Amino acid sequence: MFLGFMALWLIFNGRVTLELVIIGALISALLEWAACKVFGIAPRDDVRRTLRLWRYAKYFLLLLRDMFLCSFRVLGLVLHPAREIAPRLIYFHADIRTETHRVLLANSITLTPGTITVGLTGDRFHVHALDRSFADGIGDSEFVREIQRLEARHGK
Repeated sequence: MFLGFMALWLIFNGRVTLELVIIGALISALLEWAACKVFGIAPRDDVRRTLRLWRYAKYFLLLLRDMFLCSFRVLGLVLHPAREIAPRLIYFHADIRTETHRVLLANSITLTPGTITVGLTGDRFHVHALDRSFADGIGDSEFVREIQRLEARHGK
């Protein structure tokens, strides 16, 4: 929360000077202390939450990059009508323990152009891929590995 308070302080002030940073740090620390007392949160837990937020931001950037790259792959399929498209319906299991992270993976697959998660039953994913190239290695993709790293860091 401290970093959030500090960022808001700097944004609302519209400039960065040494005095504003010092005053902002003091006010942010005071707000952090008050928020931890009111909500019954240990400051150590708040630091963990902040680190977790950065890890999810890394995952989000990975998703944005993949969405961008796959959109060009789909564009290539659309603009080359002579190329034969071979759609696939694939099933795979992912070693992801929590339902939240499985849903995150399913939504990430759906947000990536060329693939749609058709169903999710336990740890079994049903994915429709626009072409064979989109289906290759989807069960052991970078998304799956990154979510497994997130789960390992959370200790869930």
